[in-house]
Amino acid sequence: MGKITNDVLKGMNPHQRADALLGLLVGGGELPAEKVKEFLRIVQNATPLLKAARVVTMNAGTVSIPKILFAGAVMKPDPGDGNALASGDRVAPTTSEVTLVARRYMAQVNVGYQLLEDNVEAEEMENTIMALLVERCGVDMETFALGGDTTSLDPLLAVQDGWLKRVTTNVVNAGGAEVSRALFERLLTSVALRFRQAGKHQFYVEETAGEKWRSIIGDRATALGDKAILEGMIPPAAGRPVQQVGNMPVASNQSQILLTDPRNLILGIRKKIDVRTFDDSRNGVVTITVRTQVAVNVEHEAAASKATAVEATAA
Repeated sequence: MGKITNDVLKGMNPHQRADALLGLLVGGGELPAEKVKEFLRIVQNATPLLKAARVVTMNAGTVSIPKILFAGAVMKPDPGDGNALASGDRVAPTTSEVTLVARRYMAQVNVGYQLLEDNVEAEEMENTIMALLVERCGVDMETFALGGDTTSLDPLLAVQDGWLKRVTTNVVNAGGAEVSRALFERLLTSVALRFRQAGKHQFYVEETAGEKWRSIIGDRATALGDKAILEGMIPPAAGRPVQQVGNMPVASNQSQILLTDPRNLILGIRKKIDVRTFDDSRNGVVTITVRTQVAVNVEHEAAASKATAVEATAA
């Protein structure tokens, strides 16, 4: 089929238009390299947290990536020209690996003939549908990357443990209390200073907890309080940014707070991504199926902290 311009499409009757668009949609298979890059770009830009996290392209189902850490000072007094540092002053990084094990996920959506018949976007229709579908895949990836728990009754969450479940060293139980300055400070100081000296750590909170923090600061007669009310910004806490996360899990009116450098959060996506479409004329729909493999892990678990049992009800 040749190129279908919008002008050509507008000159067709609804059934001709649907047939023309079916020709564009139906087919597919494993995405070529350039399409994989576009898939990953849309996924990573789907949410602010994913955009800041570390997204790794995996060439196999299981991949090990190096984990390097300098545990102490590396600078020593210069012994002068012609002299090397003494062997006891030479520092080697602590090296280990973090393993990504990809799990299989699938998305399947139906596009009705009615939409195809009414559409006048021509070839842009395919791009529009696929961009929206892949963006939604990104949102769903954030959901299980954060809240994944193999003991969950939710089939999506039960596939693998997410970032929150994997943070086990620095845990603060809020006991059902609201977000507060003291809680943020406890979270910050629970992470060893060597991990947060670069100043890249951020607090990630559930939406209503973020609004509660904004309200607390907004009640103060300060420039920051005015900014929180007039501009709707979420004020920083303990010198670190506070970011609202729409997919932060909530259960029984309680949620969690995560403190980490976002690059400490790893989302691995295997290059082998399969997208297929099928014309189901009996039901009047085109079915689009996306199959991909995703891994979730935390690079330095001790470099993150979390608060549990934080009140998440609206203020």
